[in-house]
Amino acid sequence: MSSGAAVAGGVAAGTAAGVAAASSSTDVAAEAAPQAPATSTQAAAPTASTAPDQVQSITTDVKIRARGEFLTFDVAEPSQVVITTSTYPSGDEETYRLVLEVVDESGQVVAEGAGKAGNGNAEIRAQLAPGRYKIQGYGQKFGSSHSGPNNYELKVVLDQ
Repeated sequence: MSSGAAVAGGVAAGTAAGVAAASSSTDVAAEAAPQAPATSTQAAAPTASTAPDQVQSITTDVKIRARGEFLTFDVAEPSQVVITTSTYPSGDEETYRLVLEVVDESGQVVAEGAGKAGNGNAEIRAQLAPGRYKIQGYGQKFGSSHSGPNNYELKVVLDQ
């Protein structure tokens, strides 16, 4: 993975909040929901003299039954991106199924993933070209809304 890759993201879902952990030698830049989405100039790879601390991942909380766009992020140069979902505590993966798509700026689905019987979590691994991407999808919950988790964690990580 090249050291100049950058991903910037903001949350598009109403109740979700973006969370990012800072690191001094990483390749991903992120932003939380209250801030304006990153522009292509903000997502550009920093020069050595102006390189700020950047983050390795973007994480947000999404309701399992939510439908629509959950997260938007920018990729500055070709990068392997890993998108995963999980609930806490684990052990109730059979009570839901998640379906996710990664959509590019032209509206084309460039990657997708879905949970399977016995494990409702989705995982997507994709090599993405520079550009802006959206993660969209939906979830199904089986059984009572009072049993098992009602939210899941959606995480985007630049894989090195």
